[in-house]
Amino acid sequence: MNRQSDSNSSAPLGATASGSAPNAPVRYAPPRGHGARGDAALVTLMLIYGAASLLHFLHNAVYIHDYPNLPAWLTSGGVFAAWLVVAGVGVLGYLLYSRVSRVAGLIAIAAYAALGLGGLDHYTVAPVSAHTVAMNLTILLEAATAAVLLACVARSALSVKVLRAKLRG
Repeated sequence: MNRQSDSNSSAPLGATASGSAPNAPVRYAPPRGHGARGDAALVTLMLIYGAASLLHFLHNAVYIHDYPNLPAWLTSGGVFAAWLVVAGVGVLGYLLYSRVSRVAGLIAIAAYAALGLGGLDHYTVAPVSAHTVAMNLTILLEAATAAVLLACVARSALSVKVLRAKLRG
């Protein structure tokens, strides 16, 4: 029996050259949210938010002693490590979304975006006026891109829910 090795093939897994496989499991592509354009938008927004997040964390690490009222135990290395954790959540979300489960992926991507709103915590320890223009720009850029990504995730989740309802009849 010939097995299809290309998982992107539209032929069922286990199909023979003649196309028949009586007891073979059928593999098909699951519904993809609201289509390829939606997937492209989600990935693009993840990358934009990731870049904004990296910019904020880099600025925070380089100018850590200039940020007002940060805890004394916080170091540049700790800031970089925190960004790696945040980025890891994003990568995990993308892998889940694209390879395992749309719903699980969207949940992880939503968590990734929500972490971007954490930059606003700077304003809980010092007012906006205590931060430099560059600090405020990086904080607000990260938060704004995270909010847009979160809105895209919500839209994708709604699309998945609507699609599933249509498939059930």
